[in-house]
Formats: sequence, structure tokens, C-alpha cells
Amino acid sequence: SMYHALTNSVLCYLRAILTMEQPDMALAAELVSRALRVCQRSRRRRFAGLASLRPDSFSDEECHAELCYAELLLESAVLAFVQDETMVSFIRGGLRVRECHQLYRLCFRLLRKRAWSNARLRAQFESGARMGIGAFSLLVSMLPATVLRLLQFIGFSGDRQFGLEQLEAAAAVTDSLRAPLAQLLLASYYANQAQ
Repeated sequence: SMYHALTNSVLCYLRAILTMEQPDMALAAELVSRALRVCQRSRRRRFAGLASLRPDSFSDEECHAELCYAELLLESAVLAFVQDETMVSFIRGGLRVRECHQLYRLCFRLLRKRAWSNARLRAQFESGARMGIGAFSLLVSMLPATVLRLLQFIGFSGDRQFGLEQLEAAAAVTDSLRAPLAQLLLASYYANQAQ
């Protein structure tokens, strides 16, 4: 399933990032690639036209596939930056980060506008969508002004207050897989601000 593939890749990704050893990096990249393929099978097909992007036209599985795909793209981008330091790898990673940001924006739109029939699935999705959009917004807002203007020009937005609100909302979702990660991001931010 998507979540099994995502969890497996996250664990290997964390090991690779912590050890920074090439065999761990290669295994993580392979597992992320496999998980992306698993998620791709459940994602909404984009060539169906604008009507296919209406929030209520997405099934629960398609919504979660978009969220998992966004998370995996971010892992893939970080691995690309760390594993290979060439300009091509840097550009490829940057494009993945941009696509990831666009997917998190789609997920946030789905969260706000879609009618959910299952409260538990909505809560899991809400935590992930809020964490993703909040983390991006917070991170971009912390960049220097010149970099921030450039990123805003290519479609990134950075509002620190909005980012913190979304991370706090994600952390408050009980029984969520992503709530502890949102709490960790908030703790990291506040610890950094205290210094």
C-alpha cells in the first residue's frame, strides 16, 4: 500500500541522512523511487482536463496518494542534493521541490474544499497537508529577503505566521501519523528562535 511504501522509504531515508553512507543513500533512493511508483498508480490523472481537478472529484485514495507523493518527492529531492552535487542534480532536485510545493498547495485546497465522508481519513490527510504547507511557508519565510523575493517570483510563498498556524494545527490533530513530526518541527523552530 502507499503508506507501507512511504513508511519503509522514510525509515531508510532517515538512516541514509543520518549515516551519510553511499550504500544507505542508494537503498533509500531505490525505496523512494519504488514508493513514488506505488503512489503514482493511485494518483489522479492530470490529462483529463480542468474538471478533474475539482476537489469533490477526488476520491479519498487519490487525496492520500497526492499527499504521499508530495512527501516522497521531498525525500527524493533531498537525496538528490546530498547524493550527487552536480548542477544537473541540483536543478533536478529544485524541480522536485517545486512540484512538491505545488502538490502540498493542492492538498491544502482539497482539505479546505472537499467534503469528506470519513473523519479518520480526513484527520490523517489534514495533519499531512497542514504540516507540508506550514513547513514550506515557515522555511521560505526564514530565508534572506533577496532569496525570498526570487522564490516568490517562481511560485513559493513564505508567511511565517501562516506557517506556524498550520504546523500547530497539524500537531493538534490527535491520532495522526504526522502530528509528532509537526511537533518536532515546531520545537525545532522555537528552540532556534530562543538562541
